[in-house]
Amino acid sequence: MKVWKVEDKANIRDYTLLNTYLLSPMLLRNYLLLDIEKDTKSKNKNNAIIQKFVEDIVKIDIKNEWEIEKFLVENDNYLNMFITIGLSSYELLGRLNLYLSKKYENGKVNEGKLKEYIEKYYSKNNKLPDKSSELKKALKRSDYKELVSLIVTKAFSGVLSDFLRESLINGDIFDSILKSIKKEYEKPFEGLKEIINIAKDNNAATNEAIKSNIINLLNFMYTYSSKGQSKAEEGYKYEDILIEYLTKNGINAKKINKKVLGRKWDVAIYDNKENLKILVEVMYMLTTSSGQTNKRKTIIRCAEDLNKTQGYEIAVLMDGAGWLSRTSDAQELLSKVIVFTFHKESLEKFVKYIKTRC
Repeated sequence: MKVWKVEDKANIRDYTLLNTYLLSPMLLRNYLLLDIEKDTKSKNKNNAIIQKFVEDIVKIDIKNEWEIEKFLVENDNYLNMFITIGLSSYELLGRLNLYLSKKYENGKVNEGKLKEYIEKYYSKNNKLPDKSSELKKALKRSDYKELVSLIVTKAFSGVLSDFLRESLINGDIFDSILKSIKKEYEKPFEGLKEIINIAKDNNAATNEAIKSNIINLLNFMYTYSSKGQSKAEEGYKYEDILIEYLTKNGINAKKINKKVLGRKWDVAIYDNKENLKILVEVMYMLTTSSGQTNKRKTIIRCAEDLNKTQGYEIAVLMDGAGWLSRTSDAQELLSKVIVFTFHKESLEKFVKYIKTRC
């Protein structure tokens, strides 16, 4: 059996064979092939944006800062591409914003374009955004987009460090910071600049073979540089992945907002008439924890209370390396409730079992 019911009298050895041990949420989604459809859609969307980007960028003079800045201000997708490919993430932009906020608040920014844009943003806010979520939200506003487009243009042109030295009163910037800006903010754009020059020199706007190669290369660079995307995927919780997998396999699974048997549960499974059939507790333990024993006691108590009622069952997704060091707790759960893991064979069996109940 890949799903252990109470009457199966499973032992730890059987269970261990189907434990997925140390999979993070992101790796688990890859293992269960839940990312294929999402990745295909994402890649197709990126390809369309990048194709348009290539067609448009070859039409401007990339040595002309005014043209680049205008190019970025007028298109959110292109600005995002420059930030992602050139700076690798929004984190670097956030750091620079924090630095500029402090300089502006201390009266250290000279009159000029930089001060004009910072003042415009400060007229409605008390600081420049320095976190990724704040940055992306702020970029929807024209006043902040102007400031970022200016900064990114200077970095792309390789003159951000000089621009900041000139923009801060008495050149109030340490040499070590200037060196860091050259390395972290200017140098990474060299690869993007080179690719754009190749596209321009080979007339990629009309040469389909060259355009295709450039698009594939930029797509790879964009995906590789998208650290924020990986972070976002790590934000998945194990119960979200279970619901996603079950839903994909035609099961009516969802989070439950009310208490049942005196406690909250991670996932509830219903039949097509919305009758509750199975309550699921997700316990993916990467390391051992005293909380495992407490949870085990609670789940077993609920299972015993459930015997007095009718209509639904309790199941536990018991997985992760942490359970292999708490064999007594794991064995007792195996003997008292339905147990399954994230192993593909176990999930397939669980889906079949649910369909017999729904």
